[in-house]
Amino acid sequence: MVLLNKGEYMEKVFDIDKLFNMGPVVMIVWEDFDDGVISYISENVLDVLGYTQEEIINTEFRYAKIIHSDDLTRVKDEISSYLDKNIDNFSQQYRLKKKNGEYIYVFDFTRVIKNDNNDIVKIIGYFYDQTESVLLKQEIEKKHKRLELLIDSANLGTWVLNLNNKNVEYNDNWAKIIGYTLNELEPLSYDTWAKRCHPEDLDKALNKLEKYLNGESDIYEVEFRMLHKDGYYKWILSRGKVLEYDKDGNPLILYGVHIDIDEQKKIEEKLRRFVKYLNTAQAVSKTGSWHIDINTNNLWWSKETYRIFGLTENSFVNLDKFIERIHPDDRQKVSDALKQAIDGKVYDIDHRIIVGNEIKWVNEKAEVVFDDDKAIEAFGTVRDITLERQIYEKLKNENRLIELLFDLLPGFLWFVNKDKIIQKQNKNAKERFGSKIGEKCYMSIFCGKFLSEEHKKLLNEGIELPEMKCEFCIANESLDLKSEFSIEIEDRENKKFYKAWWIPLSENEYIHYLIDITEQKEAESYLMELAVKDHLTKIYNRRYITERLEADIELCKRANRTFSLIMFDIDHFKNINDTYGHNVGDNVLIKLTDIVKRRIRKIDIFARWGGEEFLIMLPESRLENARLLAENLRKLIEETDILRDRTVTCSFGVTEYYEGDTVDFIVKRADDCLYKAKFLGRNTVVSI
Repeated sequence: MVLLNKGEYMEKVFDIDKLFNMGPVVMIVWEDFDDGVISYISENVLDVLGYTQEEIINTEFRYAKIIHSDDLTRVKDEISSYLDKNIDNFSQQYRLKKKNGEYIYVFDFTRVIKNDNNDIVKIIGYFYDQTESVLLKQEIEKKHKRLELLIDSANLGTWVLNLNNKNVEYNDNWAKIIGYTLNELEPLSYDTWAKRCHPEDLDKALNKLEKYLNGESDIYEVEFRMLHKDGYYKWILSRGKVLEYDKDGNPLILYGVHIDIDEQKKIEEKLRRFVKYLNTAQAVSKTGSWHIDINTNNLWWSKETYRIFGLTENSFVNLDKFIERIHPDDRQKVSDALKQAIDGKVYDIDHRIIVGNEIKWVNEKAEVVFDDDKAIEAFGTVRDITLERQIYEKLKNENRLIELLFDLLPGFLWFVNKDKIIQKQNKNAKERFGSKIGEKCYMSIFCGKFLSEEHKKLLNEGIELPEMKCEFCIANESLDLKSEFSIEIEDRENKKFYKAWWIPLSENEYIHYLIDITEQKEAESYLMELAVKDHLTKIYNRRYITERLEADIELCKRANRTFSLIMFDIDHFKNINDTYGHNVGDNVLIKLTDIVKRRIRKIDIFARWGGEEFLIMLPESRLENARLLAENLRKLIEETDILRDRTVTCSFGVTEYYEGDTVDFIVKRADDCLYKAKFLGRNTVVSI
């Protein structure tokens, strides 16, 4: 055994202290917990917290004052609990305030030193910055929440097929689409679908699948009929894509959705999640230190460095042994970085090492010591960052999966922030509308065609206001009320109809989702003519406007909106019928409705209430504007030659929605105004 004299021993202690101070782990010593005075802290606290060693080892400095106020009570309670239970070694996680005011997340390990009487004589410990890992975990959780919300917002049947063993999983809605519960269909298998698929469609569906698996199409997509529980066949749109492959690169797991296209306008944007997400734990950084004599290549490793590299502690190591552990593809990169460090450049590098059959990622940092401009030694740290790398790779795969799921949606999807800027979109949205990320949604999706005339004029003048939006947009209401809203939109220019949803994700972001319902609307058009239109004038009938009044009253209650109502009738219409006959009277009604239709807005609802009485509902119009419209209509009708030898006039009653109104209340109020207009001599407007 070689004995060291005091000077040599102190030099070794100094070297070890110097090595430790270069790493990210801060050593700390207290005399007791009560006064919080720190008797020792390693110099690298300056790198971690921004304080010097002298600033902290000061009788006036208190460690508790830099612990985040939201964490302090918990930290104290945990320490008290450990001490009460005679637990001498424990760890904690909390936030510390740096000298510059910034907070970081730290991992703290503490050891309590006691004497023979079980009295505390000293507390030692260490902590290190784990902010990067915590923030990464928070980012992953945010993406999880976003995808879960998206899938839960749709009402789709999902299936997952193992192409090797034909095992298949269905969600509840898959069974619900055909009138069953999953329990009623058990035992679940591939045949659960195949036996219920229409015999004429089964081969087509299987051929489509075979062509997709052979690479002849980008996605599995097929329409077929399935037998409903009630005995009839229902049309289903099935879409799927392979997301997992076996080790040989062959398709293994096929994910898909079933969409009920019998009643497509009833589809709501609620997806069932069929993918399991990774569960990540907070990584605790393990850091070792090392020293190398550049002249002799003698290498010293700390205990943690041996563990990271998978070697027995104190076994012989040198530079060659270190190089052997580096992944062959990274050796040149590490060698170049070492040479550059000797030339005076910073040594900070991520690379792979091979430990048995495992490949690890490490981060190395070092400082080279020079003597007369000659590099003589280097001190460094090595940190196992494998878990961080794995999390980044899994996050990358997760993002890829999200993109694939977005593209499986049957409609058009955008993530939009409160400022109406598109943050993300699916493939269907980009291809149909040509919308672009980073653009205002009202311009990028519909090219500004649904802006108000005032806002269109301002845009043409180069003026853009924060409140600009499509006239039908209820995104602000959705965000304010934290509730989903949906309406139908007509794009007359392109002869398209859409069902639109606004789904809030947070205070500042929402999902905007459209489904093309043009075919359904065309099919409904004929029925609507029969059910809601007046056969003579071709405007809406009493039944339809009553239903619309009921719906708009509910919307006013929920979203703090308003509307106005105009009721008018033809003055002395009975005399016109008696004088000219009912055919002429009918022509008067038709001409009158044409005049009014050309004057009102597209969003206004014009209906024949009965006989010669009419109603006009004006969404988002206040009483004064409604009265002005009524007065304009009155003059226009009076000045138009509806009959060659007689002037046709109308009397008008106008009112606005008030809180607590029902359909009967507001119609009665408009009728009372109309009655008063008659009393005042007809051909006039009365409002209340």
